[in-house]
Amino acid sequence: MKESDFSKFLIGRLPGHLQRIETSVSSGVPDLNWCNEGLEAWLELKVTRAGRTRLRPLQYSWGMRRTVAGGRVVVVSRQANDTLHVHRFPLTIDDSLLETIRIISPPDAVIPINDRMVIALIGAVFTI
Repeated sequence: MKESDFSKFLIGRLPGHLQRIETSVSSGVPDLNWCNEGLEAWLELKVTRAGRTRLRPLQYSWGMRRTVAGGRVVVVSRQANDTLHVHRFPLTIDDSLLETIRIISPPDAVIPINDRMVIALIGAVFTI
C-alpha cells in the first residue's frame, strides 16, 4: 500500500474534516490535517514494511516546531501486520543518519485495523 492509498483509506473512515496536504512550497508539512469536534491534529502518514518508522529531517523539524507552538502532531504508520502505530510528538529519535530519522520511542498506541479502529485512533490522536 502506498501512502496516498493509506491517506484515502483514513479519509474514508474518520469523522470530522480531513484535508490532504500536498504542497511544493514548504517541505516537511504533514500529509493530513484532521479536525474533529473542535480539536485539530496534523498527521504524518507512513507505510512500513520492516517495522521501522522513518522521517525526513524536515518532517521531524516541522513537527517539533508545531508541537513547541502548542499544536498536535502525530505520526501514524501502517505496519505490515495490519496494525497502526501512533507516535505523538515530541519523539525520541535516532538521527545518526544524515538523510533519515528513525523513531526509536515505542508507539503511544498500537491499533489493530478492524471495525473499532476509528474510536481507538480518535483516542490516540486527541488524548493529551
